[in-house]
Parts: sequence; C-alpha cells; structure tokens
Amino acid sequence: MSTILKDKIIVSLEKVTTLVNDQWAFMQQMPDDTVGHDFQSWFDSHDWKLMQANAISANITIAFDGFGDFTSIMEAVKAAPNNNLARFVIYIKKATYKEYMSIPQNKWNIMMVGDSMDQTIISGSHSNTTGYGTYGSATFAVDGQQFVAVDIAFENIVGPEEGQAVTLRSDSDFSIFYQCRIQGYQDMLYQHHNRQFYRECRISGTVDFIFGDALVVFQKCEILSRQALPG
Repeated sequence: MSTILKDKIIVSLEKVTTLVNDQWAFMQQMPDDTVGHDFQSWFDSHDWKLMQANAISANITIAFDGFGDFTSIMEAVKAAPNNNLARFVIYIKKATYKEYMSIPQNKWNIMMVGDSMDQTIISGSHSNTTGYGTYGSATFAVDGQQFVAVDIAFENIVGPEEGQAVTLRSDSDFSIFYQCRIQGYQDMLYQHHNRQFYRECRISGTVDFIFGDALVVFQKCEILSRQALPG
C-alpha cells in the first residue's frame, strides 16, 4: 500500500471516529424518559400543550391580509423580547410569506405555529450562484436557542439548476421542528450546529440535501429524494 493511500485512509477513519464519538456523546445527553407524547423530556409538557390546535395562546398573530398584529414574520421576531426564558408564541395564519428570515442568537424560546405544513408557507429563492453563498442563501435561518416550529412549510423554489440553495439553516440548540415541510433542491436543509429534533416532518430535496455538523434526531419523518438535473 502506498504511503499516500495509507494517509488518506487514516484521515478518513479519523473523520468517521470523530463523527461516531460526537453522535454517541449526543445520545448520552438525551434523557431516556419522555413526557407522555414520544418527545424527549427536554420538550416539556407545557410546550406540548401549546402545540395543540385548540390550546394556542399566541403572544403575536401574523396575518398576510392585515387582520393580525403584523403582516411580516420578521417584524414579529423583532418585537419578541431578547434572552426570554419563557415561551414566546407567534401564530402565523395561512398564506405564502415571501420573505427571508434570520432569528438572531438573542431571541430565545420563540415558538412559531402555522395552520398546517400545506397552508402556512415561508418561501424564498436565493442560492449560491445568485451571489448569496451557501450559508447566506437560507430562506429561513435561526440561531436563537430552543426555537420551535409547528405546522409550517419552508421552501426554496430556486430550481435544481442553481446549485446549493438552502431552505432552512438551524444553529438553534435544542430546536424542534414538528409537522413541518422542508422542501428545496441541492444542500437545502443545513443543520449547521447544536442539538436539533425533527418529528413527523416531510423533507425533500435533490443532491446532498441534508447536511451540516449538528447532532440531529429524526423521528417519524418522511425523507424524499426529488428529481435532480439529468445526468
């Protein structure tokens, strides 16, 4: 075996070992118990009750038609308190919202609840080739810890010919996405860092469409490969 090949194998094995060790450390941090609804216990019973359709008590309501507190999701995020230790619930009424979201690190404990993954849609079309870079192309990006999204669709509709185009980028520690649709093409679900949980989500893309360095659990999710470019 040549020295070059041997060195490449060693590097590859070191990467695999690091990945396995990271995943094992993550699983060790996850509690064994649940809170009565198959979620891990770091998603508490109060959060679970908030997610039920007949129990939503929103701090802010967003309505595209103007019959709410805001028409823009990002304006509602700006109105949320910084470094908040309690849940701040934003209800987003059914519509397609064509805007680019970036929830900063100081916006903690935000929960966004839509009407369903087919009715409340956040849509964008930025990509690497249109000058935003992969990281900057996200339709929806979240850094604030303990973010929760329920019954919302996240889309990047740029098309398969535009290369890397992120739909959702999460750096939110202990973030949860429940019954959400996450759809795009290449490199579209960017689980960049920290601990993340996806439950009963519909996730679809083309090339390398789930990627990143986060520690992630998928539970009862539907993961679909879409048609890429010919060849």
